Amino acid sequence: MRLLAFCTLLLLEWSSGLQVGVEYQYRYNGQVENSVSPNHDQLAVIAIRSDITLQLTQEGVAIFKLSNVETGNFHGNTTTCDHHHVNSSYIGYEPLHADTLSHPFTLYFNQSQTLHLDTPEEPEWVTNIRRAVVSVFNIPMLRGQHTFTPNFYSVEETMAGFCGTWNTIIKLPEYQASIEKQQQEARIEEDVQQSGTAATSSGSYTAKTAGRKQTSSKTSGRGRKTSKTTGGRLTQAGPQIKPDYWILNRHVEFEKCHGGFFSKINIGKNTDVTVKQNSGGRYTLRGDVDAWRLEEAAVEGSVTLSNGDTDDEYIASFTIQTVQLVAVRLIQTELTVTYPPHRHYSLNYKPQNRPFSNLVESLGLSLEEAVTGVPMTQQYLIDSQALIIENIEAILTSVYRGLANNIPVSDYFTSSVERLSYFTKAELDTLYSKLPRGNPEEINLTETVMSLMVVSAGTDSGVEFALEKIRQGSFPRHAQNWMFNQLYHTLKNPNLLPRLIELALNLPWEGTEDAQQSKTVALLSTTKLANKLCFSSERRHTTYSGNCDTEHTCQPEYIISTVIPTLTHTLQNTEYPEWKRLVSLQGLCNLGTPSIIPVIKDVALGLNQPTRFMRLVAVSCLQFSEEMYLPWTARYPVTSDILMPLLMNIGELPEIRSVAFLSMITWIPTQQWWNNMALSTWHEPSKQVANFISSVITSFATSSLPLSDLASNAKVLAKPATISPTRSTGVFLHELLHNCKTREFSRIAWLSATKEVFPPVVVFQLITSGFFGVTEYTDTVIYQQGFLKDIAKKLRTFKPSGTSDEVLLVLDMFVELKEDLGMLPTEPVIDHQAWFRFNLRFLMQSVIAMLDREREGNAIVNYICDQDSSIVLPTDIGLPLVIKFTRDRVNQVYTPQTPYDTPGLGQEMLLRVHWSSSQHFTMKTLVPWNHGSVVESGLRSTDSFSLDFLIRLARTRTGGKITVKPFSHDTINVIQLCNVPYTSIGPLYMDTLTTDHHPIYQLHINEEGEVLPSTTGISLHYSWSADIPLSFSSIKNWVLTMNRPAYKNYRFTVTLAPQLSITKEVVIHFMHSMVQQSQRIVETEPEDFGQVSQGASDYNYMSQVSQSASASDFEEFDQEFGQEIGVGNEAEGSDQFAFARLQEQTLVDDGGRVITIGASVEFMSETPGSKYETVLTWSGRTDRVVSRILLGFTSHPPVNQLQDPTATCFDLTIHRPQFPPRRLDVVTSDLHKTFNLQVQRGTSCNSDPPVMRVQIDMEASQHSLNHVVHQLQEKDCNSDIDQKLRPMRVYISPVYDHINLHATWTQGFPDTLLNLTQHVDDHLRAWLDPIITYDHTVTNPGYHLLINATKNVEVDDWTVRSQLPQAVSLVEHLHLPSVISHLITAPAPLTKTFFFNYINDRTKSMCVVGESKVQTYDGKVYNFSPSECWSTLSIDYANKHEDTDVSKVELSIQVRFTDQWEVRLMYPWTGSIVEFNRAHVKLNEEELTEPQPDRVQYYTDGGSMFVFATGTVVVEVADQVSLWMSEVHYNSVRGLCGNYDNEADNDLTGPKGCLYTDPELFASAWTTTGRGCNRFNLNREKRKVTAYQESCPNQFYHPTGVTQPNVTENCIDWEYKEVTQGQLQCRSLVQIPTCKPGCTPAFIRDAMVEYDCPSLTEGDHQEIQCTTIPYHTTFPAKCINVH
Repeated sequence: MRLLAFCTLLLLEWSSGLQVGVEYQYRYNGQVENSVSPNHDQLAVIAIRSDITLQLTQEGVAIFKLSNVETGNFHGNTTTCDHHHVNSSYIGYEPLHADTLSHPFTLYFNQSQTLHLDTPEEPEWVTNIRRAVVSVFNIPMLRGQHTFTPNFYSVEETMAGFCGTWNTIIKLPEYQASIEKQQQEARIEEDVQQSGTAATSSGSYTAKTAGRKQTSSKTSGRGRKTSKTTGGRLTQAGPQIKPDYWILNRHVEFEKCHGGFFSKINIGKNTDVTVKQNSGGRYTLRGDVDAWRLEEAAVEGSVTLSNGDTDDEYIASFTIQTVQLVAVRLIQTELTVTYPPHRHYSLNYKPQNRPFSNLVESLGLSLEEAVTGVPMTQQYLIDSQALIIENIEAILTSVYRGLANNIPVSDYFTSSVERLSYFTKAELDTLYSKLPRGNPEEINLTETVMSLMVVSAGTDSGVEFALEKIRQGSFPRHAQNWMFNQLYHTLKNPNLLPRLIELALNLPWEGTEDAQQSKTVALLSTTKLANKLCFSSERRHTTYSGNCDTEHTCQPEYIISTVIPTLTHTLQNTEYPEWKRLVSLQGLCNLGTPSIIPVIKDVALGLNQPTRFMRLVAVSCLQFSEEMYLPWTARYPVTSDILMPLLMNIGELPEIRSVAFLSMITWIPTQQWWNNMALSTWHEPSKQVANFISSVITSFATSSLPLSDLASNAKVLAKPATISPTRSTGVFLHELLHNCKTREFSRIAWLSATKEVFPPVVVFQLITSGFFGVTEYTDTVIYQQGFLKDIAKKLRTFKPSGTSDEVLLVLDMFVELKEDLGMLPTEPVIDHQAWFRFNLRFLMQSVIAMLDREREGNAIVNYICDQDSSIVLPTDIGLPLVIKFTRDRVNQVYTPQTPYDTPGLGQEMLLRVHWSSSQHFTMKTLVPWNHGSVVESGLRSTDSFSLDFLIRLARTRTGGKITVKPFSHDTINVIQLCNVPYTSIGPLYMDTLTTDHHPIYQLHINEEGEVLPSTTGISLHYSWSADIPLSFSSIKNWVLTMNRPAYKNYRFTVTLAPQLSITKEVVIHFMHSMVQQSQRIVETEPEDFGQVSQGASDYNYMSQVSQSASASDFEEFDQEFGQEIGVGNEAEGSDQFAFARLQEQTLVDDGGRVITIGASVEFMSETPGSKYETVLTWSGRTDRVVSRILLGFTSHPPVNQLQDPTATCFDLTIHRPQFPPRRLDVVTSDLHKTFNLQVQRGTSCNSDPPVMRVQIDMEASQHSLNHVVHQLQEKDCNSDIDQKLRPMRVYISPVYDHINLHATWTQGFPDTLLNLTQHVDDHLRAWLDPIITYDHTVTNPGYHLLINATKNVEVDDWTVRSQLPQAVSLVEHLHLPSVISHLITAPAPLTKTFFFNYINDRTKSMCVVGESKVQTYDGKVYNFSPSECWSTLSIDYANKHEDTDVSKVELSIQVRFTDQWEVRLMYPWTGSIVEFNRAHVKLNEEELTEPQPDRVQYYTDGGSMFVFATGTVVVEVADQVSLWMSEVHYNSVRGLCGNYDNEADNDLTGPKGCLYTDPELFASAWTTTGRGCNRFNLNREKRKVTAYQESCPNQFYHPTGVTQPNVTENCIDWEYKEVTQGQLQCRSLVQIPTCKPGCTPAFIRDAMVEYDCPSLTEGDHQEIQCTTIPYHTTFPAKCINVH
């Protein structure tokens, strides 16, 4: 065996591949096929084929010659495939006229690798074709490197670089080898290597031509067979080769390729696309260790682009290369090279122009020209110039006169941006000079549109053009702010960054509001861009083309030496307003470089007296992220020197500690650290910090994020959180969770946490700028801005319940109370969420202000390119593949002038609105021959929405009126949705609009119809053309196209044709009224708004007494806005909603407060047309036990039609338990709830019996009540709160476990409602299909439905039995979502259940005031002696009102003790002062005999008085006073009950912010006079308070940097480490810490650090090529001062 092994080694040493002196002739075919999944039936194909002559003239030297070169293409559908590729018979080939390609070329190689390639001086694309051909033959066997292990791994040189390759070689068994031999010999025309005899051939070798004689009557061409002769002579014998056949399979690992060409432009690591590349080959070899030859080979590759969630939907580019041996001869005439050789040292693909990044980014070449070398013609540039001007004119036309041909405006922008990316600076100047000129407004808009286009192209020439115009002062002001945001997505050259930063730094802070906005946006955008291009360790995933020389990459030294000092100076300048310093601080944070750590450290530790907001932002900056924040090398300096000292310092602000904990977890600490922090929640003195830590651990533990496992293990050790995180810390938590989940690293929490200090216009600009282009997640924006809380507060009480006089009086008393207490004046809280105010006046003013601020003249045009990303990579056949994805959108608003008043009509304005967006995912194979072409496949979707109306607004006494009419008679596509998967073959230079796209699927389904009934008289037509039916799933696809293109072909339009519409204008009336029980309705004459009222008296089931609205919610609006919006005809305001008044009167007769809202739509032509009206009226009796809701729909025919109106009325009565509960023992209460619904239909709602009756009964069993109470006991930790609030908590819990429904209906039940119920039933059946069963053997009474539902409270699922007319169904184990379960199956009203569970928070904090002690909300207990003077328990300390716009939750609560406890609650928003004791309740000095639901609710129980006020406060008066506060008041109150911030230690805070240690003095500070109060004693105590306040301590918490000076040392500098490896001079990608002089390392770390290693490539065209290499690096992780 040893001898055999030795002999084998000798054979391996002596063996060779292809034989010297032998000529091999092959046929070669290469194809690229582009298609779209899933079936790939439609293909766009480009192909090249030729004959290959291969001679080995000596060892390691091979000469190739390509002859009979032909190219062709195919575009269409085919199902006849060869190995899943298009058969050659489909492709029409033509000779390729490229003389250089037919020149012979030489390959030099050895056993291990190819050495170099000698070719003529030729275009690079020709050399790439040669490389692709040679790559097929570049296998170890043919180079003479042999191995007989079945599987082996090798690193091979491919078109994509040096790639790891897996090889499997198997020798065919004798039988299979014989079959293979027969197949090969049948194809080979001549073979001198046959054993014994040689093959015969009709073509003999000619020494002079080194080609084939054609003895057949047919020429030998590709795809045509050459006839063989049966006789022939024996050719000269050559080296013999054994008839052993081998199969070699190879697979390339592209993820392990390096050194090749791969260019990325604006590609984020987390871009929402997936690109996969594969390549593999199957080779048939003949021979053994003595000699090898290649019989045939098939190399297949693919590149797929996926933007979806499924693996079967993608865009693909497939390649196939085949070579087949056709002849083997001895060399009779050597191929000779007669040209000066041009040497190439690599088989890797090379672009035409190198360095590629330099030419694309700096010289302004288009990507197509830089890659292929095929230049644009001058005519193309001229045509492009004309097209861009035409597009700009079309955009202006769409603004001033409406859409041209209904083409979405985004198409014009996209097409122009693509063309402008080819323009040089001089060509842009020429184009600018040719822009159409009109009036000044049109000129301004024209320049704005071009500026948007130029900047969106992101080229050097475009940025240079913009910068020059800015310097000249001619760049539109609207476009300048937009430019900085846009370049974050589109800038292609990092070298332009210094110029942008210089511009941003030189913009002035001072000046107009526009200047402040511009400076803010410029600083924040450019610093984020600097992080993306210069500092992020993942910048190679953003823009990278393998080049890293200093001339073409970002140099961070400029940023470090210029930007950081400038921003630091602003940050540390206390003369600047806080918001400007915050912007500079956030700008530093955006950089994400460790060089900012010393500055951020000082702010975070509280040195030099930074504000609380500044410290919060600074601590949040100290996070780790590969994409955005600080790099991993800063771990120890940040965590050990800053974050952990802040976190562990119990004397630090709880908010600072909480955010420090949040930043700490981003550095991925150990499991032990997580466990320790979880355990610390049990003994943490700060409840706020403990709750926050527990909330963070729980949030991550219940998610599927990278930190989930660590958090899950620690969750069981943490104390459960009792309250949600505070607003200032919660936004940071939400942002971190959002970033971890979406990998879309937004930074908006800093603005949300600090927006109070910003000017409103700056905040508005930052918000409308899309938060600097880094997020599009609406949920995050809504959360971060606190919109939900704002809405909740505003919905809590829509209108002040008291009169205006009451509100003003109570407000004056509230302000007087604050003055008596000496409370510090505070700045008003700015309401930045103004668009959520339910105030029409403010809304109109805001819109007008926005138009005046943002528009250029009378128009707003905004073009936003969210993504413009490209990848360029080589295919196996040597052609470049460009993967491109773009996403953009356009917003247009046009108003000819500021909305103006029309006497008698109100306010009038023309409003033309257009919005459109497009997304484009494409793969383009660039073909350089024959003047260039493109083979493309892709997805394109376009959505647009357009309005073009004249709008009038008018006020009426009961509401308002809006009149809408088309501005022109032109047809307009109101909605357009289009999605096309396509393939195409076209010229090399083309754009979106001029490309001939061939859709993958035919639009074989066409549906159309009218959107509105014919009675409306409006021609609103819809059209659906698609390969899928119009259905719910197709509608779902529309939604998908809003985010990304879909793999379906459809087009949906909704078209308005005014010229075909009978209706010329639409009048919309709306009303709102509120009537109390005591109010009677005054008769007035009915009004008809120009239409004869029909059938109003037919509604005689109600009182026929008409009414006028009183106490309208628009009362103040009317007074304030009447002059602004104009007052409509007074005759119009009286009785437009006669039906509404009838409904309202019915409920007023029932008693209680009645609210009515209504809307009507009237379609007007020359005479009044059809009118549709809907009115909703609801009421609740004072005890809130019975509520009634009336909903009516009426349809009035046109005046000229003698038809009766049609009415459908719904009458719902709800009987529910009392809420709040009047018994503490709710377990024995009757919680029965009943719903009774009656539906009437006809010309009058009482002329016929009801067409439907429905009764729903809901019951709570004793078992369910006990179960809920038990669950509440387990959740509650405070027994006092548990005892007092448990009744209310039971009422808002899902206690009902039995529901019965009985419905009956008649044949008169409306068909529309019947169809709707059947449609809903179909969907319910589909949803319940897995758990529903049917019994069709029974027949039940017709027109009856019985449903019985029972809940299993232990497992929280339902069993539902339904008795239908034709069947009985049974649903088992139905689990309802928790939100639905809480809202539906709780005894309390739905609104109360929602607010208590999801807004106010079920957990309330309690303050207890006794005759000797006070226990605050946060648990602090101190001595207290009450008196006849009023002691303030809680009062809102922020001045949240401007004039009469009072905060809806602002209040004060005071107590005093005479012979019993008395409480006074002041609530300015409702104009209420509630005074009560254990027996009596007064409202504004008047004794109450029953509760008033809208102002105060109360009940007595067991000698205690319970008062519920404002929906957020509960007070119990008994032997002591107990006060519960909702989370709405969290950290916004002060008083004897503390600050309600989860921090007990600071509860003794006085009105002026003083911290007290003497409880008696503290109580005196919060005491005011009152009837029976001893003023002499009070004044004496107040003097002590005043004296103490002069020099009192007012800061309970102290910055860590002040109390712990040892943590303020700064011993670390940051540098880019350089190493030398051979001839490579490498530089670290991230900054490495190093100790300053005088400091010594305290901890050394060893780690692998990635370095950029530039090197010069070999060959005539040398370039600096960059390779990223990891090196083992030692650096100090922590340094200490040795002195």
